[in-house]
Amino acid sequence: MRRNLDLPVVPEGRAVVRFHFSDRRVAAREWWMLITPEGIDLCDFDPGHPEQACVETDLRSLAMVWRGDLGWTEALRSGRVEVLGPGWARRAVPRWLGQSPLAGVPRVAAAAT
Repeated sequence: MRRNLDLPVVPEGRAVVRFHFSDRRVAAREWWMLITPEGIDLCDFDPGHPEQACVETDLRSLAMVWRGDLGWTEALRSGRVEVLGPGWARRAVPRWLGQSPLAGVPRVAAAAT
């Protein structure tokens, strides 16, 4: 996800997105993505900068969005993924994160056994 972040649409300076995974054990529930012009860091601790948004979901739902099995619009509308923060950030974060470059590639159906 971090290798494909749409950096040109992220505000200049520093942006922080927190991920809250409801289905993970407490020690692995919170992650932060720190986005700067120098690069993107993933942290398993609060980097100490203001958050622009928080993505609340379970790990499977976020993986489904990333893979293209579930679109951002459907994930948000269904409540499987929620983006918290100011209105501009709630609208922007799905565009920042996007989906895998392979999300649009059709998958071969698994053979029935």
